[in-house]
Amino acid sequence: MIVDAHHHLWGAGQGYAWLDAPELAPIRRTFGPADLAAAVEGSGVLRTVLVEGGRCDTGEAELLLGYATESPLVAGVVAWADPEDPALADTIAGYRALPGGDRLAGIRSQVQGESDPGYLDRSAVRRGDDEVDGLRAVLAGLGDDPSLDALVANDLEFHRRIAAGSGNGVLCSLIDSLSGPTTRARIWRGLTQEGAVAKTREQHAAILDAIASRQPELARSWATVHVAGVEDWLRRAL
Repeated sequence: MIVDAHHHLWGAGQGYAWLDAPELAPIRRTFGPADLAAAVEGSGVLRTVLVEGGRCDTGEAELLLGYATESPLVAGVVAWADPEDPALADTIAGYRALPGGDRLAGIRSQVQGESDPGYLDRSAVRRGDDEVDGLRAVLAGLGDDPSLDALVANDLEFHRRIAAGSGNGVLCSLIDSLSGPTTRARIWRGLTQEGAVAKTREQHAAILDAIASRQPELARSWATVHVAGVEDWLRRAL
């Protein structure tokens, strides 16, 4: 079976602003399921995957999934969604509830339009719900009155998981090399002596909540506050 794994359909006047470019006048019309059938006739293509067409809004999914219900050629639909959207899981569930939602094969965003060259390395983009749940379990497992050893182990595991989620292997190696048990124990001892454990745990929770809600700038800000507090203690203690 031959499958065309990436093609587009669109409707004139249905929000595809990029079609307004003068050089695109020849294709500034509706291309629907009938056009698809005519295009693949005699080619051997039996199934296709319909991909979002650059509208960059959730409303397009209903249009594309509707095309899938009209055309037996469309085996799957890749709809647009913002991977940093705090409600991403709800958005996907909403897509699946639409007519043709069983054809939803995936989501994507217009990454090429992002100004941040590190966009795909953002934890809020890369991190899945299972990883977030894993981080929550790490923090929840610390208990109300942890020992120093438990604090050290929990802190290291929390930051190691975040580093791993970023996809930055160098950062993971740095955390492992700079976070030996003795060094961590000394830092945590200083923090516990100053009564800062509760504040540090609150900062861990704030970092996690920002990641879970797909707010990378907020997560970065909380991480900066967290690291700055440890740096300040080190400067005064050493």
